[in-house]
Amino acid sequence: MKLTLAEGRFLRDPINIISELVNEVTFKIGSDRIELVAMDPANVAMVKFNLLSSAFVEYSVDEPLEISVNLDNLKQILRRAKSSDVLTLELNKNKLKIELSGDSKRTFNLALLDLGGQGHKEPDLKFSGSIELPSSLLDEAIEDMGGSCV
Repeated sequence: MKLTLAEGRFLRDPINIISELVNEVTFKIGSDRIELVAMDPANVAMVKFNLLSSAFVEYSVDEPLEISVNLDNLKQILRRAKSSDVLTLELNKNKLKIELSGDSKRTFNLALLDLGGQGHKEPDLKFSGSIELPSSLLDEAIEDMGGSCV
């Protein structure tokens, strides 16, 4: 497996957000995407994240695989990436090799976890209604709730 992202923010930014909810995750790496489905420790919130192979400069996966990592450790490594760095992920036995290439070349090895097949079944949610509104209106409503809750 070798995956190369020209824009590391496609992985860095979602990982920063997801790590606020969950600590350890399993990435399913298939022929056309990286997928993450995780449940927070209280089993209240579920996160589903997909990063399509089209986002990568190089996407070479011989066979589908699953790798489990600690998101805090991954986040620390991704935080070291500059906006101009190219991010390369390679699987080396029990480690995920993460290479950041730009003005300099830095290599990190992240230990993989054995989560014992802690898969989460994604609920089949079908909603009968929908709402359309400008994002600015939603931003204002969230801002209003944050400042006036007692």
